[in-house]
Amino acid sequence: MSATIHMNGNIHRNNDGIECTPEIKELFPAVFSHRKSTQVSEDYQFHDSAKIIEQMLDSNMKLVELSQERLRSSTVRQPHTQLHAMRFQSKAFKKGSDFGINDSVPEIIIMNNHDGRFRFRALAGVFRFVCANGMIVGDQVLGNVAKRHFGKENTFEKTQAILADMPKVVDSISKRIVDWASVTLDKELQEKFARSMIASRGCPDWVKEEQVLRAQRPSENPRDNGVRDLWTTFNVLQENLTNTKLQREGGEGRARGLSPIHGTFSNYRVNRDIWNVAEGFLEDLRSGRQDFSTMTGPELVAEYNRVAAAQGLDPIKRFATREAGIKRLEALAVVA
Repeated sequence: MSATIHMNGNIHRNNDGIECTPEIKELFPAVFSHRKSTQVSEDYQFHDSAKIIEQMLDSNMKLVELSQERLRSSTVRQPHTQLHAMRFQSKAFKKGSDFGINDSVPEIIIMNNHDGRFRFRALAGVFRFVCANGMIVGDQVLGNVAKRHFGKENTFEKTQAILADMPKVVDSISKRIVDWASVTLDKELQEKFARSMIASRGCPDWVKEEQVLRAQRPSENPRDNGVRDLWTTFNVLQENLTNTKLQREGGEGRARGLSPIHGTFSNYRVNRDIWNVAEGFLEDLRSGRQDFSTMTGPELVAEYNRVAAAQGLDPIKRFATREAGIKRLEALAVVA
């Protein structure tokens, strides 16, 4: 596999593996720091990211990406303490050939900081070669870890013991994605899925389903009958919602756009949330449950009155908010 190197102000990626040279250490001081912030208490448990890299390398993993927040330095936020992330791939995997999905490979992501602002996190992820885009697997899948830095129960030695099992999750990711690729969605279901993802991303109302379902490459287009599998649909949506600048189409007023996600924590949060949406969508699809989050206010009222009538409840004219309507409908569904 040829090297793929990407570098900007706070991200460096090389799919052949990153060597921890003096230049890299200078670019990412928090990754290679051996001291915590001077602002944290004695109870703070320092987690040495350089030692984490050594541990993962010893587990037949390779370091393929580093990123670090670039915040203005102050007495509290010092360059050697700030939030940073490390992404690792198993050396056993070769560009999808052992993974079942040709353009993707599973990864382990470790997020750390030395000033107490964030928890230590070890996560599962997926990297797509075709668009150089990294995903985050949802919190409830595959045993992701989030630990506080404070207290004797959160020592670095205990964290290292947990990390020893993390390379095993790559097999679970492979099985999950092969499952998603086996689920087909017609045009209506793709649009329903898109509405859920748009809502999770917090997009403005001018972002429409057809924009985020627009494939970036021919291999991701729907088949002749309009069908597309869940994994491909998720890829298209994830790339458009996190890694592509969406421009407002038509309408009046100033031109607007939705920019790609930047920032170590923002990228983690948005990617985690949309993966969880996909998990929930598939669960609802297989169980036959209705997805209320994609309904408009009038649709929520109509659905509530339909279900309420079957249960002998009084009809309503409106909900105070969409969120209130969703909660009421979810409660009725549980009773039903």
